Amino acid sequence: MLRQLVLLICVGSSVAQSCDTCTCFNVKTVPASMNKLIKYSPLHAQAASTVSQPDSLDSVCLDFRRTHVEGSALVVTTANYLGDSYIQLPFVEKSIDSGVLSGVGPSFIFSEESAGVISALDRVLGEPCNGTFIIYRCILLGSPCITDESQVTVFILSTNKEECQECVDKGIAIAQQNFPHLEFYYLPKTVTDPCRTGGCSR
Repeated sequence: MLRQLVLLICVGSSVAQSCDTCTCFNVKTVPASMNKLIKYSPLHAQAASTVSQPDSLDSVCLDFRRTHVEGSALVVTTANYLGDSYIQLPFVEKSIDSGVLSGVGPSFIFSEESAGVISALDRVLGEPCNGTFIIYRCILLGSPCITDESQVTVFILSTNKEECQECVDKGIAIAQQNFPHLEFYYLPKTVTDPCRTGGCSR
Protein backbone atom coordinates (compact mmCIF):
# COMPACT_ATOMS: atom_id res chain seq x y z
CA MET A 1 0.00 0.00 0.00
CA LEU A 2 2.80 2.43 0.90
CA ARG A 3 4.65 1.65 -2.31
CA GLN A 4 1.52 2.24 -4.40
CA LEU A 5 1.08 5.61 -2.70
CA VAL A 6 4.61 6.67 -3.68
CA LEU A 7 4.01 5.55 -7.27
CA LEU A 8 0.85 7.68 -7.39
CA ILE A 9 2.80 10.68 -6.10
CA CYS A 10 5.52 9.99 -8.65
CA VAL A 11 3.12 9.69 -11.60
CA GLY A 12 1.06 12.69 -10.52
CA SER A 13 4.00 14.97 -9.85
CA SER A 14 4.86 17.81 -12.19
CA VAL A 15 8.51 16.94 -11.55
CA ALA A 16 9.95 14.31 -13.86
CA GLN A 17 10.95 11.76 -11.23
CA SER A 18 11.52 8.33 -12.71
CA CYS A 19 8.82 5.88 -11.65
CA ASP A 20 11.00 2.83 -12.31
CA THR A 21 11.60 0.94 -9.07
CA CYS A 22 14.93 -0.53 -8.05
CA THR A 23 15.54 -4.15 -7.06
CA CYS A 24 17.01 -5.14 -3.70
CA PHE A 25 19.64 -7.84 -3.30
CA ASN A 26 18.42 -11.20 -2.07
CA VAL A 27 19.55 -11.48 1.56
CA LYS A 28 18.76 -13.65 4.55
CA THR A 29 16.78 -11.79 7.23
CA VAL A 30 16.06 -12.66 10.84
CA PRO A 31 12.74 -12.35 12.70
CA ALA A 32 12.67 -8.83 14.11
CA SER A 33 9.22 -7.44 14.75
CA MET A 34 8.35 -3.76 14.59
CA ASN A 35 7.46 -3.94 18.30
CA LYS A 36 10.98 -5.16 19.07
CA LEU A 37 12.61 -2.31 17.15
CA ILE A 38 10.31 0.18 18.91
CA LYS A 39 11.20 -1.37 22.27
CA TYR A 40 14.94 -0.86 21.78
CA SER A 41 14.69 2.55 20.12
CA PRO A 42 16.36 4.89 19.66
CA LEU A 43 19.04 2.91 17.82
CA HIS A 44 22.53 4.38 17.41
CA ALA A 45 24.71 3.53 14.40
CA GLN A 46 28.03 2.06 15.53
CA ALA A 47 29.42 1.33 12.08
CA ALA A 48 28.32 1.96 8.49
CA SER A 49 29.26 0.66 5.08
CA THR A 50 31.96 2.96 3.75
CA VAL A 51 30.04 3.93 0.60
CA SER A 52 26.81 4.81 2.40
CA GLN A 53 27.79 8.16 3.90
CA PRO A 54 30.23 11.03 3.32
CA ASP A 55 33.44 11.47 5.34
CA SER A 56 31.83 14.30 7.30
CA LEU A 57 29.27 11.99 8.98
CA ASP A 58 29.54 11.94 12.78
CA SER A 59 26.62 9.78 13.91
CA VAL A 60 23.24 8.35 12.91
CA CYS A 61 20.15 7.70 15.02
CA LEU A 62 17.11 5.66 13.99
CA ASP A 63 14.12 6.28 16.25
CA PHE A 64 11.16 3.90 15.77
CA ARG A 65 8.08 5.57 17.25
CA ARG A 66 4.84 3.69 17.80
CA THR A 67 1.73 4.70 15.85
CA HIS A 68 -1.94 3.80 16.25
CA VAL A 69 -1.64 1.27 13.41
CA GLU A 70 -0.43 -2.17 14.52
CA GLY A 71 2.85 -3.23 12.90
CA SER A 72 3.78 0.27 11.77
CA ALA A 73 6.01 3.05 13.08
CA LEU A 74 7.17 6.56 12.37
CA VAL A 75 10.92 6.14 11.83
CA VAL A 76 12.99 9.29 12.19
CA THR A 77 16.51 8.95 10.80
CA THR A 78 18.84 11.66 12.08
CA ALA A 79 22.20 12.08 10.35
CA ASN A 80 24.67 14.28 12.24
CA TYR A 81 27.67 15.81 10.51
CA LEU A 82 30.93 17.24 11.75
CA GLY A 83 30.43 20.91 12.55
CA ASP A 84 27.13 20.18 14.36
CA SER A 85 24.86 20.32 11.30
CA TYR A 86 22.26 17.59 10.83
CA ILE A 87 19.23 16.46 8.84
CA GLN A 88 16.21 14.43 9.92
CA LEU A 89 14.27 12.21 7.50
CA PRO A 90 10.88 10.89 8.72
CA PHE A 91 9.59 7.63 7.25
CA VAL A 92 6.36 5.75 7.83
CA GLU A 93 7.33 2.08 7.95
CA LYS A 94 5.27 -1.09 8.11
CA SER A 95 6.36 -4.68 8.67
CA ILE A 96 5.62 -6.66 5.48
CA ASP A 97 7.54 -9.87 6.22
CA SER A 98 9.80 -11.41 8.84
CA GLY A 99 12.59 -8.89 9.33
CA VAL A 100 11.48 -6.75 6.36
CA LEU A 101 10.05 -3.23 6.72
CA SER A 102 8.60 -1.13 3.91
CA GLY A 103 8.73 2.65 4.25
CA VAL A 104 8.00 5.89 2.44
CA GLY A 105 8.91 9.47 3.19
CA PRO A 106 10.34 12.72 1.87
CA SER A 107 13.87 12.86 0.49
CA PHE A 108 13.96 16.68 0.52
CA ILE A 109 15.65 16.46 -2.88
CA PHE A 110 13.76 18.36 -5.55
CA SER A 111 15.15 18.47 -9.06
CA GLU A 112 14.29 17.57 -12.64
CA GLU A 113 14.80 13.90 -11.71
CA SER A 114 13.26 13.84 -8.23
CA ALA A 115 9.86 14.72 -6.78
CA GLY A 116 11.31 14.65 -3.26
CA VAL A 117 9.84 11.23 -2.37
CA ILE A 118 11.65 8.05 -1.33
CA SER A 119 10.40 4.47 -1.01
CA ALA A 120 12.68 2.02 0.76
CA LEU A 121 12.96 -1.41 2.33
CA ASP A 122 14.80 -1.95 5.63
CA ARG A 123 15.95 -5.58 5.98
CA VAL A 124 17.21 -6.85 9.33
CA LEU A 125 20.19 -9.09 8.58
CA GLY A 126 20.93 -10.12 12.14
CA GLU A 127 20.92 -9.39 15.86
CA PRO A 128 24.49 -10.10 17.07
CA CYS A 129 23.72 -9.00 20.64
CA ASN A 130 20.61 -8.14 22.61
CA GLY A 131 19.32 -4.81 21.29
CA THR A 132 21.81 -4.66 18.40
CA PHE A 133 20.63 -4.94 14.79
CA ILE A 134 22.16 -5.03 11.32
CA ILE A 135 19.94 -3.16 8.85
CA TYR A 136 20.35 -3.13 5.07
CA ARG A 137 18.50 -0.13 3.62
CA CYS A 138 17.50 -0.57 -0.02
CA ILE A 139 16.06 2.44 -1.85
CA LEU A 140 13.32 1.36 -4.26
CA LEU A 141 12.34 4.77 -5.61
CA GLY A 142 13.75 8.28 -5.36
CA SER A 143 17.46 7.57 -5.67
CA PRO A 144 19.78 5.93 -8.24
CA CYS A 145 19.56 2.13 -8.20
CA ILE A 146 22.42 0.18 -6.62
CA THR A 147 23.56 -2.73 -8.81
CA ASP A 148 26.92 -3.43 -7.15
CA GLU A 149 26.82 -5.39 -3.86
CA SER A 150 29.86 -3.47 -2.59
CA GLN A 151 27.88 -0.21 -2.80
CA VAL A 152 24.91 -1.02 -0.55
CA THR A 153 23.96 0.86 2.63
CA VAL A 154 24.23 -1.20 5.83
CA PHE A 155 24.27 0.03 9.43
CA ILE A 156 25.23 -1.75 12.65
CA LEU A 157 22.78 -0.24 15.15
CA SER A 158 22.50 -0.58 18.91
CA THR A 159 20.19 0.54 21.68
CA ASN A 160 23.42 1.61 23.43
CA LYS A 161 25.09 4.79 22.26
CA GLU A 162 28.43 3.01 22.73
CA GLU A 163 28.27 -0.71 22.00
CA CYS A 164 31.12 -3.09 22.85
CA GLN A 165 33.64 -3.77 20.09
CA GLU A 166 32.99 -7.52 20.08
CA CYS A 167 29.29 -7.02 19.34
CA VAL A 168 29.94 -4.50 16.56
CA ASP A 169 32.53 -6.80 14.97
CA LYS A 170 30.02 -9.68 15.07
CA GLY A 171 27.52 -7.44 13.30
CA ILE A 172 30.02 -6.58 10.58
CA ALA A 173 30.85 -10.28 10.11
CA ILE A 174 27.14 -11.13 9.69
CA ALA A 175 26.69 -8.29 7.18
CA GLN A 176 29.68 -9.53 5.19
CA GLN A 177 28.14 -13.00 4.96
CA ASN A 178 25.49 -11.36 2.79
CA PHE A 179 27.84 -8.84 1.14
CA PRO A 180 31.38 -10.30 1.18
CA HIS A 181 33.04 -7.25 -0.42
CA LEU A 182 31.39 -4.64 1.78
CA GLU A 183 33.73 -2.47 3.85
CA PHE A 184 32.79 -0.68 7.06
CA TYR A 185 33.99 2.24 9.12
CA TYR A 186 33.31 3.17 12.74
CA LEU A 187 31.38 6.39 13.33
CA PRO A 188 33.02 9.08 15.54
CA LYS A 189 29.81 9.64 17.57
CA THR A 190 30.92 12.92 19.18
CA VAL A 191 27.44 14.54 19.22
CA THR A 192 25.93 14.45 22.72
CA ASP A 193 22.32 14.25 21.49
CA PRO A 194 22.51 12.28 18.20
CA CYS A 195 18.72 11.85 17.98
CA ARG A 196 18.17 15.62 18.33
CA THR A 197 15.26 15.05 20.66
CA GLY A 198 14.67 18.74 21.20
CA GLY A 199 15.28 20.16 17.75
CA CYS A 200 14.09 20.42 14.16
CA SER A 201 15.93 19.70 10.92
CA ARG A 202 18.37 22.34 9.80
